Amino acid sequence: MAVADVASCVTPGSALDMEARLRGNSVYFPGLTLPMLPERLSGNLCSLLPGEDRSCLVFSLSYAADGLCTGFAVRRAVIRSVARVTYEEADSGCVPEEMTELAALLERQAERRVIMDLALPEPGLRLNAAGDVAEIVARPRTSARRMIELFMVEAGRMAGASLADRCADDVMFRCHAPPPLAQLRRLFRAVCPDAPRALSHRLDRRELLREVRRMAQSSPVAGHALWKILRPAEYSMTSGSHAGLALPVYTQVTSPIRRYADLLAHRSLTGQKAGKPDAALAQRLIRAERHAATAVREVISRAAGAFLLRENIQHEAIILESGRNQAEVMLLSCGLTGYCTVPPIVTGAKMSERETFRPPDQGAALYSLTDDHPQPRPPVSDQVLPAAEISHEQNRRKNGFPRAGTSVRVRPTETCGQVFPPEFHLIPE
Repeated sequence: MAVADVASCVTPGSALDMEARLRGNSVYFPGLTLPMLPERLSGNLCSLLPGEDRSCLVFSLSYAADGLCTGFAVRRAVIRSVARVTYEEADSGCVPEEMTELAALLERQAERRVIMDLALPEPGLRLNAAGDVAEIVARPRTSARRMIELFMVEAGRMAGASLADRCADDVMFRCHAPPPLAQLRRLFRAVCPDAPRALSHRLDRRELLREVRRMAQSSPVAGHALWKILRPAEYSMTSGSHAGLALPVYTQVTSPIRRYADLLAHRSLTGQKAGKPDAALAQRLIRAERHAATAVREVISRAAGAFLLRENIQHEAIILESGRNQAEVMLLSCGLTGYCTVPPIVTGAKMSERETFRPPDQGAALYSLTDDHPQPRPPVSDQVLPAAEISHEQNRRKNGFPRAGTSVRVRPTETCGQVFPPEFHLIPE
């Protein structure tokens, strides 16, 4: 595997290095990228462009017939790539058979390790020429994409093991704590209701994860519940296990253009003296990563909500988590998640001492009586419900929302594109 040799272009301690360290990672919004490195580097000099000579780090891994890695080496090289191939093009049949066979072996190994590959649908936005949202789609999970993921994990696994054996103190490892055992047992009992209750205490953590993940792969409700009890992965100056990948040690090495931690790993692997990073830097990179992920989710959610509101149609959804006054739902068409809440029920003419409605024959606009002359104001989401929905909402207040896993129909609220996560109305059956 050839990865851009960013360490050869970014001198430790330089202004460029300090700015990359401050940013921590690139941020990818729909139609906009905030790069960690200047565009001249990230999009040109450090990018493995077709037909151009570029410096790279080559990760050489040798495998036996059973998929066991028998050799690992890292060396600097110059590469001239032949073409840029998309995942869709790779899926059409241009991948060598040996790569496909190796990916299948690595997939079976990952299954035996019980990795937490939940495969939850992720919403993505397709923009038109004007930069507006044209469609919300679930990001495709192709076989070529999965193959590259497996290869990248292998590079990180072997690089992490090599650095740990060397007792390197200038690299950040990627660690991931396992889910709390008590929560895992409760989740097992929830997703396997027919199993004896005592079984959750007889199974060890690995066996519990295997059963819960098996259910999660076929049920978005179980997958979402498992995702919610997982702790986020973190950077650490000491080697530790990665529960999500079920590996004893792991570090990220495949994206030095967009992750500063990967750049540190490259410097350590090539013996470049760059000073020892500290725990404060690790915490800063963790915060930068989480802030970026939250910002991207919020932008996608708000833009998708505004698009749904313009469409103003009903959508098929499934309830992921249900309570008396709130339910989390996922749109089946694109994987976008949001909330349905119990709105106020207005059945009389008077709402409060300061607000009332126009007579029915003059419309249902809400007015404020704070002045001598009533002045109209914009209606607030769900302050007025159609008569057909009033009894439905009253029953919901009493009984709560339908249970998790129930298929429902929803429509966006008037504030769907203004709040994060988006809000939906539950359509009565």
